[in-house]
Amino acid sequence: MSIRNVADTITKLKLFLGILFVIMLVFSKYATSSCIILFIALSFYNIFFPNGVWNPQNGIIQIKLFFKHPAFWAITLVFWVIVLGYFNSENTNYWLSRVRLRLPFLALPVVFFFLPWSKIDKDSIILFSIILIFIVSTGVVVNYLNNYNTMSDLIRSGSSIPVPMKDHVRYAQLEAFVLLTGVYWLITNRSKALLNKIVGVLLSFIFIYLHILAVRSGILIAYTGLFCFFILYIKKLKLKHIMLVLVLTLTIPFIAYKTIPSLEAKISYGVWEWNKFIEGDPLNNSDSGRWISYKLGLDYFESEPLFGIGPGDLEDKMTISYKEKYPDIASRKQPHNQFLHTMACSGIFGLIFFLFAFAVPFFTGLKTHNQILVVIIVASFASFMVESPLETARGTALIAFWICLFLKDKDLTKLTP
Repeated sequence: MSIRNVADTITKLKLFLGILFVIMLVFSKYATSSCIILFIALSFYNIFFPNGVWNPQNGIIQIKLFFKHPAFWAITLVFWVIVLGYFNSENTNYWLSRVRLRLPFLALPVVFFFLPWSKIDKDSIILFSIILIFIVSTGVVVNYLNNYNTMSDLIRSGSSIPVPMKDHVRYAQLEAFVLLTGVYWLITNRSKALLNKIVGVLLSFIFIYLHILAVRSGILIAYTGLFCFFILYIKKLKLKHIMLVLVLTLTIPFIAYKTIPSLEAKISYGVWEWNKFIEGDPLNNSDSGRWISYKLGLDYFESEPLFGIGPGDLEDKMTISYKEKYPDIASRKQPHNQFLHTMACSGIFGLIFFLFAFAVPFFTGLKTHNQILVVIIVASFASFMVESPLETARGTALIAFWICLFLKDKDLTKLTP
């Protein structure tokens, strides 16, 4: 096989796996792990068999180069924080399950460093994601409208609109990330007039669909990311545009609340359940379980503030705490805040490592004017405030993929130490 054919084959396989990964995020709970394994195999083939010929020296050079780029190795600390939790975890089986969940944060930085990702590759994944999410979300909304009364009753009782894989939270978060990357694509591809208009229309529908789906964490991610864009580009905006953005920021949420029944019902139910909770009457539902999880998470952190109770022991301790303190609560959740979850499991030292993992690529993005990387990290932190997405397979794969996709805007594998 010629050198050109090898490069073309790697490019096609890489892009195919990237698109397949996005599809799996929508339709499959665990199949993303298969994509990651194939990604890793392709990555190491690319560095140890450059041009299709075995060259271990090139592989060693590229591995050394990896550690010269802090944004890539720092993000892997999200994985290593859990690995180090072995030393204060008695339940090693559960600890191992947590390690497996975090593997994307070890594998994907390697994948996106050692494979040559061009702007065309990234644009192709972004555009495919926009089209896919638009089509699937349209189907979700059509199903909602066709069964409006039934769906409305579900929302008013604290349930959600059905989505693929029955994971409305992760699906809404994926919608939000696709929306943000689509906005970035529009900002950086202004010359493609017709395609810009088509993408703009699709993104507008996705933005509306987010509100109809009425998953608060997804909406929070979207608005946080869009506001971050506004801050990053404010110097390039005229005063009238700044005023327009501020007005829209204040009016759109209010209009959405008044005009979208599912959103109004979700917010009203949340307020009602909160009132029941503070009255001392917690319900067996999502929000009550969330607030109880905060209290228990703080209790665990206060009991072991330096190193935490151990990521392998959290589930066992939560089970005991619920039986002793909240025996009537069926919706038993771990701390529904990723920072609090990290503090409970790994203590203040674990939290420092966790924050450092994201701070390095964040400040690297600011320094290199990689706006989309900054936006994705800020949006991820917004999700961490109200969820613990890294404790689920899809949540970890989702966030790791979108961050690593934008860790760098150029191909680093062609550089030399």
